[in-house]
Amino acid sequence: MSYLKPAGDAVASAFRAIGGIFESMATLCETAGSWVRTDSIPLDPDTVPVLTFRSVVEWMTYNRPQDSRVAKVALLQESQGESIKIVTVFLDSANMPVIGPNGIPYGRAQRAQRIDQELSDFFGQRSIVLFE
Repeated sequence: MSYLKPAGDAVASAFRAIGGIFESMATLCETAGSWVRTDSIPLDPDTVPVLTFRSVVEWMTYNRPQDSRVAKVALLQESQGESIKIVTVFLDSANMPVIGPNGIPYGRAQRAQRIDQELSDFFGQRSIVLFE
């Protein structure tokens, strides 16, 4: 199985690079609180009992703005007492929020009582993750 080693090394390298991006974005988000003002995206009025990884991915897929600047999506989680606030924001290639014509970043903010195991595992110990 030595023929798999180069591919395994490449995958490991890619994961390390992605991890570095996540950590950089998390640091940026935590140290420069104005990077994404989570209160600038309107909060859905309902609290979801369980927010799933699948529902997040489906929402991002079906609600992607028809704006050529959108290159990726950031997902942020923030504990709010008994619930979790999850913010989905569409980013440009420089990792900055893409602002719609109404002056509000494209995205969604919602509250959940909890998140499923798959979404929890995806976040790990981070408060922000990227989908590219």
